[in-house]
Amino acid sequence: MKRFMRVIIALLITGVLFLRYYPIKSAVDEDSVELSGKDYIICRAAYATGFHWIVEKSSSSYEGFVFVEGVMEDPYSFDYNVIPHTLFVLYGSFIGERIFSDEMIPIFKAESWDVLKPVDRGSMPGFLSPPYGLSWFDFVH
Repeated sequence: MKRFMRVIIALLITGVLFLRYYPIKSAVDEDSVELSGKDYIICRAAYATGFHWIVEKSSSSYEGFVFVEGVMEDPYSFDYNVIPHTLFVLYGSFIGERIFSDEMIPIFKAESWDVLKPVDRGSMPGFLSPPYGLSWFDFVH
């Protein structure tokens, strides 16, 4: 009976470690994004009224707030530790502008996305999560 319990405990620990360290979405480096030839924005979650994303770099040299349509409209589907510290890459194109507080803000139609290396989880120690991608736990609230 003790041997059976040890095996079960070992399997549970192995399963949790696998879910924590096996990347579901591997991170890419900035050079590969620029070499992809696609239009892109590199952005992080914005904590501002009306916006979800702020662009830090783009293939069109735009920087600032942006409305995103398509994939990744809502960055808050990720674990809170990942959101404020990690840069995301959205691939697509600018499709127009929308008025917000008397300003014209661009709309980016995202077709696909990546996460930029390294994945930073803020105050979480690095040995607890991989910096090379998003794991299953990053998608769970």
